[in-house]
Amino acid sequence: KAGETEAARNLFGRLTALPLGAKVAKACFKKWLAFEGQHGNARTRQHVKSQAKAFIERENARLQAKASA
Repeated sequence: KAGETEAARNLFGRLTALPLGAKVAKACFKKWLAFEGQHGNARTRQHVKSQAKAFIERENARLQAKASA
């Protein structure tokens, strides 16, 4: 069971690293956070939140670069 939990975490990590639209990314991060709410702890939930913030920063930088080009 522990191996399946780690496999799910790896899958969420790979999924959210893809170039996703904002709506799809939001849904993925919400599902990942809910998963961690059931199977994780405060540290893993904080990791998901930091990954979501990093995604937003990457998207904002990409959009700013696109707008200035």
